[in-house]
Formats: sequence, C-alpha cells, structure tokens
Amino acid sequence: MTQRQVGDMLEALSHAVLLVDDRGIVRTVNRKLCELTGHQANALIGRTIMQAVGLENPFATSAVKSSVDMPHTHEHELRRRDGAAVPVAVAIVPAHRGFVCVLT
Repeated sequence: MTQRQVGDMLEALSHAVLLVDDRGIVRTVNRKLCELTGHQANALIGRTIMQAVGLENPFATSAVKSSVDMPHTHEHELRRRDGAAVPVAVAIVPAHRGFVCVLT
C-alpha cells in the first residue's frame, strides 16, 4: 500500500486517527483528528504523542510491549487547542514499527 493510499484511507474514516512510530512521534493524522484537537496537521506531525494529544507512548510501558498482539483501549481526556477538555475513548493497536491510535 502506498503512502497516498494510506492517507486516503485515513481520511475516509469517521474516527480521529494518528499513526505513531515506536519512539512515540506522530507521523500521520487524519482530518477528523485535526477537527477534534483544533490543530492543523502540520502542528501535530513530528511531535510526541504526549505533546500532540496528551497520551503516553504506549511502547514506553512494559504491559503494551508484552501484549503487542492485543489492542489496548482506555478513556482519556483530550485538551483542545482552545483549552476545552474532550472525553474520548482511545484504542491503541500495535502496527509495524509503531502503532495506530483511534480516538472516538
């Protein structure tokens, strides 16, 4: 699958999505995430997942490392650019050289 195909697929989703590398750096976001956070994509890409949406790097915890085949889901309170708190459910799914975060 090409980078463009991945991008097109992410844009078609109805949920906010981040693709994050194994160091916790945001590599790709979709439009829904930008709408949810109030940030443009270029303000999120290249930042750590903590800086972008306030989440810890899942690969920094041994529980996720040891269950790399299992999705990890939890509740989170996201802070928008305007400071508003938004409750979201976060599903973290390990992927090749990183993980996918889906916020609903």
